[in-house]
Amino acid sequence: MEPFLPIRIRSEAGELSLLTATVELGTAQAVALSDLHLELFFPADQATER
Repeated sequence: MEPFLPIRIRSEAGELSLLTATVELGTAQAVALSDLHLELFFPADQATER
């Protein structure tokens, strides 16, 4: 399994190419963080970054 999932989205600005990563935070000592999940999106090319 790759650590990043490529996503392509068509929008009014054109096609956006993104990489997404899901992160799960938590430790046995931090109950408040035990179910915290983050999904992060990063531009996969220069056109999307602009």
